[in-house]
Amino acid sequence: MGDPPPGAYRYVQVAGDGRIWSQVRMPGDSVEAWQVHSPDGVLIAIAELPRRFEIHQIGGDFLLGRHWDANDVEHVSVYSLAPDSAEAAIPVRAAIHDSTNLVALSEPLKLSLRNLVVAQEMFYADSSRYATVSGSLKWEAENGSILHLMEADRRGWVGLVVDQKAPVICGMAVGNSTPPGWGEGSPKCGAP
Repeated sequence: MGDPPPGAYRYVQVAGDGRIWSQVRMPGDSVEAWQVHSPDGVLIAIAELPRRFEIHQIGGDFLLGRHWDANDVEHVSVYSLAPDSAEAAIPVRAAIHDSTNLVALSEPLKLSLRNLVVAQEMFYADSSRYATVSGSLKWEAENGSILHLMEADRRGWVGLVVDQKAPVICGMAVGNSTPPGWGEGSPKCGAP
C-alpha cells in the first residue's frame, strides 16, 4: 500500500486514562512525533519518541516499549515522560506553549472573521437579511481555515473558524444571535 503522506496519522494508541496518542509521520527526522489528545479530542501535548520505538504501554508518566538499534538488535525500554528527569526522558511539550503563541496563531482566524463580517454585511445590503448558510457568502478563509455557522437567522449570526493545522479556534457573533456573555462583533480565540 505504500507509506502514508507526510503529516498523516500512522498509528493510534489509547492510554489507560483515556488519552489518545496518534503518531504523525515526519519523514527524514531522527524522532517520531506523537500527538497526545485528551479523551474529548483536545490536543494537549506533542511527544518526540526515538525512531523505531514500538509502544506497548502508556502510563501516567512513562512509556514501555521496544526498539531496534542500528545493528537491528531488539531492546525493551522504559522512558519517563517527565521533561526534567534523567537521561531516559522523552521530550514532551505542550501543544500551545504560551499566550504569545496563541495570539500569533489566532491572527489569521481573526482576519477570516473580519472577512466574514464584510461578506455578511454585503449580503445584508443586497437582501436586507444575514446569510444563514456559508455557501451563499462571497467569503474567503485565511490559511485554509474552516467556517462553521453555528446559528444564523435574518437578524444575526454566530460563526466559528477552525484552523486545520494548529490547535486554535476563534468565534464571533453579530446581531440578535449573540450568545449571553459574548461581546457582539468581538472575536474570541482559544485552544479547542
